[in-house]
This record gives sequence, C-alpha cells and structure tokens, in this order.
Amino acid sequence: MDSAPCFTRWQVGCTANPSGAAQDQTARARERPRETRQGQHDLPHPGHPEHQRATQAAHVARAVRQLLGAGRGLTPFGRELVAEMEALRMVVDLAHVNAAGVDDALGAMTRPFVVSHSACHAVHAHPRNLSDDQLQRIAERGGVAAGALYRHFPSKAELFVEVFRSVAEQELADLYEASSAPGTTVDKLDAIVREFTGNALAQPRLAWALGYEPVDPLVDAERLAYRQTYRERLAELLRRGIEAGELPEQDAELAAASLIGAISEALVNPLSPVRSERASDEQTIAAISAFCRRAVGA
Repeated sequence: MDSAPCFTRWQVGCTANPSGAAQDQTARARERPRETRQGQHDLPHPGHPEHQRATQAAHVARAVRQLLGAGRGLTPFGRELVAEMEALRMVVDLAHVNAAGVDDALGAMTRPFVVSHSACHAVHAHPRNLSDDQLQRIAERGGVAAGALYRHFPSKAELFVEVFRSVAEQELADLYEASSAPGTTVDKLDAIVREFTGNALAQPRLAWALGYEPVDPLVDAERLAYRQTYRERLAELLRRGIEAGELPEQDAELAAASLIGAISEALVNPLSPVRSERASDEQTIAAISAFCRRAVGA
C-alpha cells in the first residue's frame, strides 16, 4: 500500500457488547424529535452537534460489525487489518477487546502487542479482563499488559468527599504549621490568614469548587465538619492570646467562627468564575488580614 490510514483501538478489536452502545446512542438520537420552523418534527440539521454525534456512533457501530465474527472475535477483515498494521510496524493496542478478540489476535499476530489498560479476570470477572492464560501468552510473546488499579467510589458525591478531604487535610496541615511558627498570637493569626487566603487565591477554580459550588448534601456535611475544625483551631489560638494578655477578653469560639465566616465571604468575589474587577491578590490578602487583626482587638 502506498499509504495507510491510522487505525484506532476499536478498529482492530471487539467488545463484550460489540455495537450495542453505539446503536443505542444512534437510536436515541433518531427517536428524539426536533421542532422545525414549519412546526414539524425532524432530525437535527447536519451541522447540529447531536446530528454529528449520532453519525459518529453509526460509523463506529458499522466499523465494529465489519470486524466481528459470529463469536465476536476478529473477522477476516479484522485479521487483514491487524496484518497490515504489523507490516507497518505499528504497535497494536488491544485495550477494550474481549477474550475472543485477544485469543484471535494471539493466533494471528507475530509481533509483540500491548494491552494498555485492562485487569486480571481472576480478580474481577469482567468480559474485557484477561485470563491467566492470556497474560502468560502475552508475556511469552514479549508484549505488555498493564493492569488498571483504582479505588471504586459508589457515587460522585463520595468521590468528591474524598477529594475535599484530601485538600482540606493539607490545608489544615499548612494552618497548623503557620500557627506553630515563632511570634506573638497576632503574628500567628496573621500567618494563618495569609496562608489560608493565599492558597485559595493561588488556585481559585479549585477553591471555588470546594468552598462555594453547589454540592450534594454528603459533600456539604463534610464542608461543615471541616469549617468546625478550622474554627476550633483558630479559637484555641485566640484563647492562648487572651491568656497571655496579647488580646482583650472575648468569646474565643464566637470570635473564631466570625473570622471564618468573614474570610469566606470576603473571598467570594475574588474567587468567583464570573468575578468583576477586583484588587490584586496581595491587596486582598493584606485587607483581609488587617480586618481580622482589628476584629479580635489586636
């Protein structure tokens, strides 16, 4: 061949449910009517994104059917395609290919190939995971099979809770370090405020998502728990300052809660994705720090 196309993974393999997902997507797109200017129901026009998605899904389904035999292994065309890829010295990736497809590839291919992300069928019986025999044969061929290891989260909310905890724990560690530095209570308060606001302003998108974005109740409960932890640690610092005579007598718990609320509210506009004109980060940090010092009577 004078030239060869670039083939993707699904063009050389087979899936556990070969074309069902693509066919379902195409069918759903065709079943959803759209109002035309004449008031009639019809498909979206060819330039509409949904029309393009339905067309792409149909192409995928057609191509996969051409590659699959009755046993959902490689068809003659699929074998021809794999042979041409080997002739071009392309590294074939059989990720997303089912057991029959891997067996066919092992029988048809002569060069090493890769399975870039799969897992062991003996550990988790999924149609795309590899059997012990297949893993052994791939190794003997000089190929590579990379296992996919990940932690499962039952829901998006539980995943977000874990992300929130990870960031919040690091934030608490940073605040603890700032409060442990040498100096007066006011110096430590200033260091904590600067650390907290500086970290938020340095990563505004992350800070907005973790602190202000509407979330599931499970995540919101986690937010409240960590706000309470921030308040307790700040209240402890204020109590030490009161006992040392560095701050006037006051309700440390209430003062700490007020400071946390004020800092959070002050950062709404600076962190907002649709924020208006605002001061520089350093000016914002300095203004919030000065407010906090005045609020506790420093």
